[in-house]
Amino acid sequence: GKRFIALGRVFSGSVQKGAKLRMMGPGYENGKKHDFFVNSASAVVRFVGEECLEEEEGEQASVSAGSLCGLAGLEEVMRAGTVTTLEDAFPIRTGLASSRDRERVINCSVEPLSAEDLPMVIKGLQRLSLTEGITASVEPSGLHLIRGHNEPQITRSLAMLSEMMGGAKMIQVGPRYVTYKETVAEETAERCRAVSENKENSLFMTAAPLGEALSL
Repeated sequence: GKRFIALGRVFSGSVQKGAKLRMMGPGYENGKKHDFFVNSASAVVRFVGEECLEEEEGEQASVSAGSLCGLAGLEEVMRAGTVTTLEDAFPIRTGLASSRDRERVINCSVEPLSAEDLPMVIKGLQRLSLTEGITASVEPSGLHLIRGHNEPQITRSLAMLSEMMGGAKMIQVGPRYVTYKETVAEETAERCRAVSENKENSLFMTAAPLGEALSL
């Protein structure tokens, strides 16, 4: 089967198969458990051209500092984070914002044809959120909604999800739609007027930001 591999660079020391690793995400705070996981690397791989070479166990098979490598078995790892073996280590600051941080505007609902396959759909969406940059949420109606940056990303993610589920016939995909939102940056200079049907009442309005007290 397919494995999810976390790609990164070894900044200090070395890493090898079976090592117990501490994973700290961008939201991790020292001494707290949020955005923090502990797991072992089931495999360490090197990338040589188009080949993905898996290292064997042992000291000679470790990947040293400065090298790019992949770690398998760390499915809890976030899109960006620090992986270490030291208990008193601090996470490296996450890099500059990338395309993954842009607002996701394309929406699409995904449901299994059989209720028994719901856990597989949820697990698949969680994996996709780590690799493809989509977000997944459950709407009040019970629909599982995925959001992406563009149409090709949604199409690619649905194809990967179908493959995880064993075929496109396992899931039902809803229509794609775009969420449109707008706001105001300062109070409007002009007043808007609305008149009732009997022409006897008028309502005047201006628009202004809510302010930090209400928008937090």
